[in-house]
Amino acid sequence: MKNKEAKAAIEKEYYDGSRALSYNTAFIFVIGNRTAGKSFFWKHYAVQRFIKYGEKFIYIRRHKNDLKKVAKNFFNDIAFKFPDHKLEYKNGEYYIDGKQAGIKMALNEGEQNKSNSLPEYCTIIFDEFLNKKERYIGGKNGIAEVEDCIDLYLTVARGEGEYFRP
Repeated sequence: MKNKEAKAAIEKEYYDGSRALSYNTAFIFVIGNRTAGKSFFWKHYAVQRFIKYGEKFIYIRRHKNDLKKVAKNFFNDIAFKFPDHKLEYKNGEYYIDGKQAGIKMALNEGEQNKSNSLPEYCTIIFDEFLNKKERYIGGKNGIAEVEDCIDLYLTVARGEGEYFRP
């Protein structure tokens, strides 16, 4: 088998969110087995959108402690896909070629962000949104967590001169 064919076969085995993006919806929830490439795909997508269009992203985890463990490693697995770009994390923000491209945010701190205007942020990645121990914000049913997600989305989706930005 030629190298191109082998690479194509391997890439087909991993998650591809292109079809999900084609529906042009405000929310996309992806569920699948570990190591299927879900987080990889969405991080790669966010970096591509910044490089091509200047669209910034927000990386969300449920709690601040979750972010402390993983936020600084955001680029580690995807950096090889962007050899001509400098991807770095510093002071709680993500930079691409020296320009601020994204921020991290804990969902349980969403109330603090309500008055922020974030029109330049176009992609929100809520990584590991399922919690197998059912320790959701606000209790086992997770109602408060759903409300926090919607509040954050509405903060980001402010209208840029319009009532609402999809």
